[in-house]
Amino acid sequence: MKKRLSAISIAVISIASSNAHADNFAFGSETPTTTVTIGGAAAAPAATTGGGVPATAGSDGTSQNQAYGLISSAKGGAALSIGDTVQAAGRNATSVGSNSNAVGNNSVSFGGAANSTGVGSSAIGASATATANNSVALGAASVADRVNSVSVGSVGSERQVTNVAAGGLSATSTDAVNGSQLYSTAQSVTNLSNQVSQLGNQSTQMTAAVTAEATRATNAEAALQSQMANNNSWMTRAQNGSIGAGANATGKNATAIGNATASGNNSVAIGQGSVADRANSFSVGAKGSERQVTNVAAGTAATDAVNVQQLNNGISQATQASQNYTDARVGQLQNSLDSMKSDMYGGVAAALAVAGLPQPTAPGRSMVSAATSNYHGQQGFAAGYSYVTQNNKWVVKASATSSTRGDFGGVVGAGYQF
Repeated sequence: MKKRLSAISIAVISIASSNAHADNFAFGSETPTTTVTIGGAAAAPAATTGGGVPATAGSDGTSQNQAYGLISSAKGGAALSIGDTVQAAGRNATSVGSNSNAVGNNSVSFGGAANSTGVGSSAIGASATATANNSVALGAASVADRVNSVSVGSVGSERQVTNVAAGGLSATSTDAVNGSQLYSTAQSVTNLSNQVSQLGNQSTQMTAAVTAEATRATNAEAALQSQMANNNSWMTRAQNGSIGAGANATGKNATAIGNATASGNNSVAIGQGSVADRANSFSVGAKGSERQVTNVAAGTAATDAVNVQQLNNGISQATQASQNYTDARVGQLQNSLDSMKSDMYGGVAAALAVAGLPQPTAPGRSMVSAATSNYHGQQGFAAGYSYVTQNNKWVVKASATSSTRGDFGGVVGAGYQF
């Protein structure tokens, strides 16, 4: 025997070649033994079987594809195809059944002519088709063409889904519901509709009752108007505007109602013991027996009476306006003080800068100098020229200053030394 017995080759059906590497098994004719292959003329890096027509399972040597059947193909990587004319083209795809195809990655096709092309799709049943990603087609000729959908039929060939357990009912539930749940809901809607109908009948009855009451109110209003007309006639006949027992209207064009006294001209006194003794006055009481006037609407004209709410609102608005004005003025004063303080700090910074300007010390020498300083956050700048005379007696200096507050200054000086 040859020394190359480390490679084991077994031939079944026809001639098996042992010219491959060790630890490989080949079943079929002309099969390289880098993998396990079964069938005639099969060539794959994983496993293939076929008879007469090749079953192909990839060519990269690492994909671990498996193909079983005539003209079967598993090339997607870790793919499996079983049956005649079957294709598992997607990675991790599985296709089982004559003429079935699993094209999408992680797709599954089971059944004759089943076809799953979407990523993660599943087509189960003869001629079932799942074209959308993560879709599932269940049953012969079912079509799932929407993402994340489950189909049990197709347009014009729909199916019933039976024996479905009752799904959970809540605001966040995603369970399917069955017919009994829908029937219960329909019954609830029917009961609600009946209740609404009953309410409608009651509303009709109430409308009739309201109409009857309105008729009675109209009759009562007519009677009241008639009585008021009689009263007005009686009041017109009342002497000097005195109405009621004990009423006394002595003033010109005065009116006293209910044991009241109206002695002022064009005055009105209303109520037991009320006194109107000033011209053009309206009284509802007397000194020591004052009354409140209640339910007074808010006045709108300049001469209308105001109620307590209007008075309080007016006081509140006036107080708030005064407070706002005071706050504004204080704020303006504070801003002025802050600005003045910043100007002062800028002036001090400029003074410090000019004080820091050096000058020459030798006779006949000149100097151009500059200085800067900072005081409480403000920056000062100074530039100057100075000169010492030849006889060393006089010193002349001119300087200019500025600050971050936008102010500028200048100074000229001379000194005599002895």
